[in-house]
Amino acid sequence: MPRRKSFVTKWPRGFNPDDPDVLTVSAIIDEGVSGSDVGPKPLHKHPTGQLLVATEGIVGIELEDGYWSIPARCGVWVPPNVAHQGVLGLGGKSVSLHVGPVWVDQLPEQSTLMMVKPLTIEMIMASATPAWAKRSSEYRNHFSRVMIDDVVNAKQLPRNFAPLPKSPYLLKILRELHDPDKAGWTMAEWAEHVHMSERTLGRNALRETGMTFYNWRLQHLFLRSIEHLAEKLSVDEVAALAGYRNTSAYIKVFKEVFGMTPGTYARQVLLGDSEE
Repeated sequence: MPRRKSFVTKWPRGFNPDDPDVLTVSAIIDEGVSGSDVGPKPLHKHPTGQLLVATEGIVGIELEDGYWSIPARCGVWVPPNVAHQGVLGLGGKSVSLHVGPVWVDQLPEQSTLMMVKPLTIEMIMASATPAWAKRSSEYRNHFSRVMIDDVVNAKQLPRNFAPLPKSPYLLKILRELHDPDKAGWTMAEWAEHVHMSERTLGRNALRETGMTFYNWRLQHLFLRSIEHLAEKLSVDEVAALAGYRNTSAYIKVFKEVFGMTPGTYARQVLLGDSEE
């Protein structure tokens, strides 16, 4: 992920996120980082809850406890009045569903990372079009209830999966992590690459991400794997791109991380098939 960019939500005309009774969506599209837009922005909050969904590339969100990565076709639910700020990298695209307090009773009370079915994403995207405002209130309420039910029943992922670091050394590693020529690099080789000792690199990773360098690197490799699965690459191909020579070993670790095999993940999450 080359550089982080905090983005300002582009609200639809007539939409007020501070309206406590609102339920609407706002499409937020960004394909790069440029000039004065680069840099942190303060966290903000509003009485609407928000589901930030990554539709393409790597998207993140900053919360008071740090940065969260959002894998492709997944989202983070942020309850009402929780401070946050969206973060995008090059190629990152997202869409947000904003839910008023009167609708959030069944949704998680804490910020939650979850898988989002393709059909749900398409419904959110459809609701972000100008045609949405022309629909009757009855239609919009029914449509919105279906979207919320899908979010309520979405499979949750581990909290703070693949956190984004602030350290320029870890960011450099993250930018180059998916280079095929570096797929098999050891921690010692990465440490030498950023001109520090292996021990110092380990301390940096633990301080910034709360996990070992190995686990942090592994989660980001698997985050990219989700994108490759979305591109309909075979599990063998995805395993090789993640640096695994043995597909069975890759499947085993993938299941430990996501609670399902890559094939099941592709069918259930990326293709929307509820059958095992």
